[in-house]
Amino acid sequence: MILIFLIIIKSGKSRFGDYSIITHDTLKDYALTNFQNAISFRETKEKDYKINDPFVAKLESKGDKKFVIRLGKNYLYRENEGKVFKGKDLEEEDEGFYFQIYPVFNIGFQLANKDASLEMKDFGGPLDGYEVVANKCTDNFKQVFLINPINVSKEVDLPNES
Repeated sequence: MILIFLIIIKSGKSRFGDYSIITHDTLKDYALTNFQNAISFRETKEKDYKINDPFVAKLESKGDKKFVIRLGKNYLYRENEGKVFKGKDLEEEDEGFYFQIYPVFNIGFQLANKDASLEMKDFGGPLDGYEVVANKCTDNFKQVFLINPINVSKEVDLPNES
């Protein structure tokens, strides 16, 4: 077990695989999406994922149980103590980019930034999907997500998505 942990740290990979789709148990056709730097859960039926698709996540370990989450072409970000998550170019010194990922027994994972977790909120319609906000970490089922490893094509889409 310790050997596996050391290999993960040495290689810089997380246990979540190279690329993932972040979904919710009740909405498996919806994925966390960075569309024009607005973060939401949108419907996706894609099966041919490309590296910079707006719903392809890469969870990168930064040590000390911290991760940055690349979503599409930018990184998931929460400004100061704000309620909104957005996509933004990575700034290593800004804590708004760092997340802790807590396993929730046999259900999924909670994604927390400082004292707040991602939480799926109301449906805003087919174009906007489900709103995502930062709320105090609780045992709320709307704060538990699935991180599903996927295969991606190394092709790059045109820059019109994220």
